[in-house]
Amino acid sequence: MASLSPDDRAIIAKHPLDISLDHLREPLRKIEQSYKPSSFSYNGTVESPDVGPQKAISRLLYTLQGHEVALDLRSKIGNSNVATELSKLFGLVQSGRYNYEHYRALSRLVVKQAADIDIWNAVLNLIITVSRITPPTSIPVSFDGTHITFLSSSFQSSEQDHRDEHLSDSRGILYTTESTSDLTGDEAQRQLDLFVKRRGTGTSGKYDWKDVRVIHSFFLHGTIMELWVFDRSGPYSSGEFDIHEEPEKFIRAIVGYAMMDDEEVGLDTFTELDDTGRFITISRDPTGKENRMQLDEAPFVKQRAVANVIKFSWTSDKRPPEADHLRLAREKGVEGIAKLIGYQRITNISELRNGLTFPSHQFRDGTASASSSFSQTQLALSEFARRPQSTNSVPSAIRELLTTLRDAIKAHRSLYLKGNILHRDISENIIITNKDENGDFTGMLIDLDLAKVLGSGRSGARHQTGTMEFMAIEVLQGIDHTYRHDLESFFYVLIWLCARRTWEREFLCSAVDRPKRNILTKWYTASFVDIADAKKGYIHVDDFEKLLIEFPQAFNLVKPLCKKIRSILFPLLEDGALFIGTPSDPPEKLYHPVIEPFDKAIVDIAAREGSG
Repeated sequence: MASLSPDDRAIIAKHPLDISLDHLREPLRKIEQSYKPSSFSYNGTVESPDVGPQKAISRLLYTLQGHEVALDLRSKIGNSNVATELSKLFGLVQSGRYNYEHYRALSRLVVKQAADIDIWNAVLNLIITVSRITPPTSIPVSFDGTHITFLSSSFQSSEQDHRDEHLSDSRGILYTTESTSDLTGDEAQRQLDLFVKRRGTGTSGKYDWKDVRVIHSFFLHGTIMELWVFDRSGPYSSGEFDIHEEPEKFIRAIVGYAMMDDEEVGLDTFTELDDTGRFITISRDPTGKENRMQLDEAPFVKQRAVANVIKFSWTSDKRPPEADHLRLAREKGVEGIAKLIGYQRITNISELRNGLTFPSHQFRDGTASASSSFSQTQLALSEFARRPQSTNSVPSAIRELLTTLRDAIKAHRSLYLKGNILHRDISENIIITNKDENGDFTGMLIDLDLAKVLGSGRSGARHQTGTMEFMAIEVLQGIDHTYRHDLESFFYVLIWLCARRTWEREFLCSAVDRPKRNILTKWYTASFVDIADAKKGYIHVDDFEKLLIEFPQAFNLVKPLCKKIRSILFPLLEDGALFIGTPSDPPEKLYHPVIEPFDKAIVDIAAREGSG
């Protein structure tokens, strides 16, 4: 949602609210005390006007609208100021077109006498929320007697019953989202208003971007319409047309959306669903014999049984399949890498777009092509004896985390030195397992989609490879990928897990203690050049402590290790500059110094456990 810039904060600090909202606290408090979910309908009517929120919310908006901050503070949804947007909200509330639930967060902050920063941030979030769910005023609330349902929380209640009643035989269910937090699985703050999800895959209020295979959308401004489809190869446009001049095209478009089959609407058609669960059929490697496997929807790390891992992915046809890298690694005796059980190609973009033509449409990063070559594949990886993280003590949990990372680095060394394969996409994708068949690894590497066999020529990648927040500085600068860059990525994974994931998952900490400032946001929210500069600045010895401050207190045990790894990967040159390149020495001369501090930290933490 909204975030306040330093200029925004300066404006708020310059013009405090003081006592301007004091007269509103009591009526807002009474409304909150009497409020029950669904007690106030979408249009704001209630059984008794004395307890209705309409008047109190209107007064709150009116008071804030006239404040100096509202006149100076810019809205986050356009070029207008907050006062202009509050006047629109005031009009909606006065006309009865509002949902009290959307205003509750702001109302409760006023009642609690929250800080001005929090109140104005809630105002900005309210403006964003209402703008997303309120249709333009040019659209009538009814057309030829047919009521238009607004996309609001009411859609999730009364409309849900009608939807299930009339669409009970369909494979897909229509879902709505009201904020960027409703869809997980991506760091970027993005939102879909509507999407279709296959039946039988869970109906909780949280969904994952993996449920979204294809996105259909259309743009209608006045009488001009444009159809869009988004998939792994990029966005495609039909071109603009006037629905009055070409009504048959408009009708074909609407009927087309309504008549799409499962694959066209974005549902997966490669998994089977019955009363016992979801299944896939995959060709076993290397015999080619078909094998039917049941899919477990629960998160991998929460399971205790031995099971296979099934991976679905979209990969470029210009790169060798991941299965080829896994087979080669196995042949060369690489340790710490999953064994391939089966591999199968599902479809590719060319097949999905077969028979369609697209007009040229210029995008910021170039022109998308209907012939973009991406394939969807499924992999079955070897049996893993899965176990949950230890919860006996804080040192034990941290020791297990460091052991996993250390063993993943060992696996990377084996992949590079024995397999002659460079991973090039080190991220959080590390599996916690019991000992492998050689008894050496508790952390194993997966995801060889972007891997490259050394000496095999160009990979076919048009851009830098890797996961944005973990990419090495030189890779961000466009320099060819080396083993040392992957080691740098491991270092970023360690920092990320300690300073970011711990707070989000409340692992050995409480979210209420999380620092308000989050430096790591700069690792994925800007251009490659800006991200490289941000990393280089904070990795320098003078500013590195600012990163460590964001660690939870329990992870103070890890700070000496982070400092040691930083000094090994980023030594200072004679002129005081940071060395970010790859040394000319044999790779083992860097692998060993990086692994050794992990060994020491693990031993020290184990000794602390014993003495505790």
